[in-house]
Amino acid sequence: MIRDLETAEQLFGLRRTLSRAVQAGYLDDSADLGSGPFLVSCPLFMVVADAP
Repeated sequence: MIRDLETAEQLFGLRRTLSRAVQAGYLDDSADLGSGPFLVSCPLFMVVADAP
């Protein structure tokens, strides 16, 4: 979990993603990342396999 917006921005490119969502019509122009509490998480799955 990341609660720091700037760290999350560096890792996930949130501002770019927000801009694309606004352009695509998923969010309105008033969407703002810094207007309230912030939390982001990213699930990570690891698969280990053995081929015969």
